[in-house]
Amino acid sequence: MAVDDAGARNPVATKRPDPTWIVWVLLVVAAAVAVFSATRPPRSPSTRASTSSAVAKVAKSGASPPAPPPRAALGAEPGALLTELCAESSQDCTCREKALRRALTLGASESAIALHGGAAVSCQASASMQGLFAEALVRSGKVTQALELLPSIEAHEPKNSSVPYVRSVAALKRGDSAEAAREATRAVDSGRGAPAHVALALASFQDGELDAAQTSLKRALESAPDDVDALYNLAVIDQRRNRYTPARTGYLRVLRVRPDHLDARANLALLALGAGAIDEARHHQRKLEELAPSGDPRALKLAAALSKTKPKAEPLPVVRQHE
Repeated sequence: MAVDDAGARNPVATKRPDPTWIVWVLLVVAAAVAVFSATRPPRSPSTRASTSSAVAKVAKSGASPPAPPPRAALGAEPGALLTELCAESSQDCTCREKALRRALTLGASESAIALHGGAAVSCQASASMQGLFAEALVRSGKVTQALELLPSIEAHEPKNSSVPYVRSVAALKRGDSAEAAREATRAVDSGRGAPAHVALALASFQDGELDAAQTSLKRALESAPDDVDALYNLAVIDQRRNRYTPARTGYLRVLRVRPDHLDARANLALLALGAGAIDEARHHQRKLEELAPSGDPRALKLAAALSKTKPKAEPLPVVRQHE
């Protein structure tokens, strides 16, 4: 029997399936999914996709991922720094050194000293940690103690960049700007980075060379955009030059990183006062008084300035790493 003949006698065997019903089924399913998506309640935060997943989806679509928010300081206290940088092992020497460096960047020398003291003995004894410890000491005013550490550091690591930096800050504190500039230049050449540029700026500032100081501070910020001393001193120079907007922006950047920076808060009040913004000045005065200890000279100076009808107040001096 030929196939064609069988097909002629049995039409069902040769008839092709009609695809129309399949199309209708797909349309019904798609409509149901759309209704479900439109009426489903929003997911709770616990069920939302992670940030990395969301960024991955954006990248897949070809769009640029959103820029990360600016980094907010979790705090300059040792515990906060360890939580931020050493979540898994606060005794890891590499991590603790990172936290110590961060403390110095934030202008928190006392926190840096505490971080060194809380490290394991073997970690404390390393030339790198000893150098950072000496930096913290000299910046907190313990000049003699800092200088006493340098021979041992140089014996173990002759090119340690902290050594000329410490000598530069020590020279700044005794008012020897020429020696401070020489040692700061050595520290820059040795790769100490932002702190060395700040020390060089302060040497220039002592000599009244504001342009040179400003240049050095900008170089410091190129390598460490949130170095508190660089931000603060650059704002002071802008304030001395009656550049209201850059000075105000600079002090606000300091407070973004270190909300407890009393000098920046006091100078913001003086800056606002000089511009006639009395309400803003009093706002910063209240913030200052909330944080400053009783009888703090900055708070007293500001109160005296606000009591005058037409005050003319100079900004507080640059940070001498640190007074």
